[in-house]
Formats: sequence, structure tokens, C-alpha cells
Amino acid sequence: MLGLQQRNIRILKTNDGVSIAREKVNVRTNAVGGYNVTLASKTAKSDLVNTFGSVIPTTPATLAHPAVLPANTWGVAPLGETEFSSQSDYESTNQSTLRSAKFMGVPVGQGVTVMSATAPTEVDGDDRFIYYGVNVPDATKIQAGEYKISLVYTATAKIPPAPILQSVTPGNYVVDKIGRAHV
Repeated sequence: MLGLQQRNIRILKTNDGVSIAREKVNVRTNAVGGYNVTLASKTAKSDLVNTFGSVIPTTPATLAHPAVLPANTWGVAPLGETEFSSQSDYESTNQSTLRSAKFMGVPVGQGVTVMSATAPTEVDGDDRFIYYGVNVPDATKIQAGEYKISLVYTATAKIPPAPILQSVTPGNYVVDKIGRAHV
């Protein structure tokens, strides 16, 4: 059993600067080996796009090397990953703090792992906050409208490999790794 819960999020830009929205991803599994959750863009691009075709590109930063959001870009931050900012930074109302928060871009195609465990979850599952940020220093310089992107979270159970029979010795017979019996 493997379950993943999430919801649609909305970042409302009502002022200049960095705006942030938070999403809670919940994973439940009884898989002995645990799970991985990856994030990727559902489309061939990872830009925010409005109905008129205007775009806000994703930041070029990566999971391994997150960075502050350059002007007129957006990104995501999986809370708890190394090199990212603290939860209080993402939830701050201070623009100086928000501008220093680190994000990564959303990959296209191959997803990036944003959650992982090596054992089954508790009955309520594991929660992880994912923060989405957009940095628009001057809202008058971008086209007004609703900017959208479709993201895909994929949860995969980690299935341990089947054990390998090393040998059996009943009555002077030995079964080798290939399954052949020897006297």
C-alpha cells in the first residue's frame, strides 16, 4: 500500500517582492523498504504561464545547489533538505528574509526526490512541507493575470530485493547460487 496526498496551491501576488505559498505532502505506506517521492513538471517546460502566454521562468538552482530567487523567477523548497533555508525564513513576512530564502527550480521529465524514507510510515503517514516562491520585484513589469503550472508528485515504494539462497546441504547435497544441486 502506498498513498500520496496533496492539494492545489495558489500564490497571490498583491505586492512587489517575494511571495510564498506552502503545501503539505503526506505519504503513507506499509512497504518495508520505505518510499521515494519525486517532483517534476507535468509539461515540457517548468515556467509559470498565464493565459496570454507570458511566462515567469523557474530558477536555474537545483536540489543540490539551491539559491535565492533571481528577479522574475519562481521555485520550490522542500523543507528539511540540506542547504535550504529554515521553516521560519519561508514563513516570514519580512521581505529581506524572504529574499534570502533558498529555492530550487522544478525539473522537466526526470523528477527530483523531495521525500524519502527507508521504513514503513506510521498510520498517519509522513508529512513534508513544500514551499513555492515567486520573486517579482516590480509587479508593474509583468503582465497581469493568473500564472499556472502543472506539477507531478510521484510516490514509489522501495521494494527490497528477494533474498538469494546461498546454499542448502540436506544429505550431502549443495544447491549453488544458480539453483543446481551438487553432491
